[in-house]
Amino acid sequence: MNRAARFGMIFAVVSGFLSSTASEATPHSHAYRLSFPRLALQPDEQIESFRVVIPCGHIESIVGIPLDWNIEVTRAVSEVEELRASAGHGASYVRQMDEFNGVINIVSTSDACFSVSSEITVVFDDERVIKLSRKELALDQSGT
Repeated sequence: MNRAARFGMIFAVVSGFLSSTASEATPHSHAYRLSFPRLALQPDEQIESFRVVIPCGHIESIVGIPLDWNIEVTRAVSEVEELRASAGHGASYVRQMDEFNGVINIVSTSDACFSVSSEITVVFDDERVIKLSRKELALDQSGT
């Protein structure tokens, strides 16, 4: 086999490998912007922290973080990704989740098991956790 024929065969094999790898690496996915509902809080309760859990998806970006809030994202090794956010001080607590609506961009990696849930910790005299399911959260499709 001459040199040109060998090069052509190698090129065909590499091209086939790259195209099959690329199609496996880009599963069918959807992009969403996460929004939270209005919460029924007692008059003096405030939001201290929250957590978002995403099976079969990942947080692609966060486009705004309120001052004195800390955000940590744990990347999915086990197909479940998690975001934790907390106020740095009591003065940074918020009354509603409005400042976080539409700023968290999520991408599903598998429609079969994709979901989102949240736990919001509110405080005043006591601490309580408000749990929100996917049905209670708004997932608006985005162009990301």
